[in-house]
Amino acid sequence: MFAKKTENNSTFGTILIFTLIVCIAITLRLLFLDQTEFYKPIRADSRHYYIYAQNLIKHGVFSKEESPNPEPDSFWAPGYPTFLASVLQLSGEKHFYKSALFAQAVLGALTAGMVYVIGSFFLPLWAAFAAGVLTACSPHLISLGGYILTETLFAFTMVSFLLSYIIAIKTESSICFASAGAIAGIAYLVNPVIFFAPFIFAVLFFLRSNIFGLPSGPKQKKSISLFLVVFMVPWLFWSVRCYLNVPLTSKSSSDRALINFIIGAHHDYFDIYRADPRNPENPAEIDNAKVDGSWSKFLSILTRRIKDNPGHYIQWYVFEKPRLLWKWDILMGVGDVYVYAVTRTWFQTSNFGLAIHSIMKSIHWWLLSLCAFGGILLVKNFRSNKSEVGTLIYSLLVYVSAVYVVLQAEPRYSIPLRPAMYLGAMFGLWKMRCVIRRHIGNKRFVGLKRMSK
Repeated sequence: MFAKKTENNSTFGTILIFTLIVCIAITLRLLFLDQTEFYKPIRADSRHYYIYAQNLIKHGVFSKEESPNPEPDSFWAPGYPTFLASVLQLSGEKHFYKSALFAQAVLGALTAGMVYVIGSFFLPLWAAFAAGVLTACSPHLISLGGYILTETLFAFTMVSFLLSYIIAIKTESSICFASAGAIAGIAYLVNPVIFFAPFIFAVLFFLRSNIFGLPSGPKQKKSISLFLVVFMVPWLFWSVRCYLNVPLTSKSSSDRALINFIIGAHHDYFDIYRADPRNPENPAEIDNAKVDGSWSKFLSILTRRIKDNPGHYIQWYVFEKPRLLWKWDILMGVGDVYVYAVTRTWFQTSNFGLAIHSIMKSIHWWLLSLCAFGGILLVKNFRSNKSEVGTLIYSLLVYVSAVYVVLQAEPRYSIPLRPAMYLGAMFGLWKMRCVIRRHIGNKRFVGLKRMSK
């Protein structure tokens, strides 16, 4: 009876703190939207996503082509345009923009709340709460919710996938595993970069008896197989659609990945781009025209360059690109936390907003360092820690970061990973606190022992 009462209190406390964090997050996001003015907000990528949404509603075709009879394509993933099409269908064109931003504010707030819930599975209460508050207050996550861009939805679906999978492994319920697979499939449709994450999770699950000392019998293996099968359904559906409907001459997601790969191979791309985005002498633009969509041609060119100057490329891919990916300032945009220009912003007009921006910017690299410290301790003391949830979070962080380091390490791409980074940072802070307390405790013990002699 006492155990049941304690469990009920714990559940009530989790719901209460979840609600508090969501309220903080939604308030900050609505304040930002109310007091920020964007200069031509629907342009460039945002305009393409909007055209996709319009074509889905008017023509039932997934295409970014503006014409009475648009040709199907697969250049971008369908998840975000479908989300926008839903908003457009419900709100109408007149109220679309404000409705889309409000929907993203709600998704961003729920993301912050879910971060706390994830943290409660493997962190002390104060650390889980801090991770949720950091997500709620992140200027990048707040700002990106004000653009018609994928980052807010991707962060929401990725955190939802992580939480649903953790619930699945804790409950060992087939329904929960199927739900986690479905959410992972939705996350893939928003951003295909996450494609291999479920397989990494599955490998860890199959090895959990050896790694974490947890059961991994026939029942558990059937559940994880169900998880993967359900995850593959959206991928299969999209692949069949592209094979049957998209002309071979149409630009595909493979072409977009190649463009990013070419850009990511040039250390001077961002400097040249920021000086003049349309500079035809940018080496990445020259390479892109030279290879004409051929992966093999560019890999051949890049291989020769690496052989000629291996030191440069080792430094670029191993050290500089990871640092670039997690840099504060967005590079493919106007800078700081903004992609497109703003005429005024809450982070400047409000003292409260300015304080949040200044504090978060000042601790950004400290949080990254704490996250790295936590990861090192997790690996170093793997056998004793046995933190399955922590291992999943760091696996997701390392995997997605590695994909962007290989392709294009634009700081904007790391923004959906901030919630996982904040969880890792609080894990690192907690472990640092444990190490310090243990060290102080050992010193006191030695001192008392000497005094007793």
